[in-house]
Amino acid sequence: TLYLLGNPNVGKSTVFNALTGLKQHTGNWSGKTVDAAFGKYTYNNIEHKIIDMPGTHAVNSCFSEEEVTGTEIMLGSKDSQESVCRSTTIIIGDGTSLERRIGLALDYLEKCGNNAIFCVNLCDIAKKKGIEINFEKLQKTLGIPVIGISAKKKSDINSLKTLIDDYIVPLLGHNNPSFKALLTALAIMA
Repeated sequence: TLYLLGNPNVGKSTVFNALTGLKQHTGNWSGKTVDAAFGKYTYNNIEHKIIDMPGTHAVNSCFSEEEVTGTEIMLGSKDSQESVCRSTTIIIGDGTSLERRIGLALDYLEKCGNNAIFCVNLCDIAKKKGIEINFEKLQKTLGIPVIGISAKKKSDINSLKTLIDDYIVPLLGHNNPSFKALLTALAIMA
């Protein structure tokens, strides 16, 4: 299972829609997503389950509207039986205000480890505003893969899917064909 995590109003639901082809309601107001949305997509013959989490400012937020996300991150949910920390996460950031949005990524990485991709959304708007993002430096600083997209325009969504397959699928193991082949080989040798 892949989780979409990010601050409110960074375009998580738009990324979710671009990945899954679903029509999750999107809006630019605080608390728009108050429950997790569930979907899936298939890419390179691998099916990915994906969960769009409500926006949050911290992994352990004390605000009631962010409680769903905080609980799911640390403890897991009754639906998935796994916490976000024990799964894999796409952390969505806003390219127009990375300095204000990077805190959640740092908080997540500190508490949950590097089982994540940092996805900078709204890169088209950032470019129009003259904001230059040094993705290589950001990736080196965070220690996880970083990619820039524009979910609303569906720009670089396939690049994100490829990055998920290249980085996240090996972390998941059980969805990885090479991992399955290794298990089969080990079973034959036993």
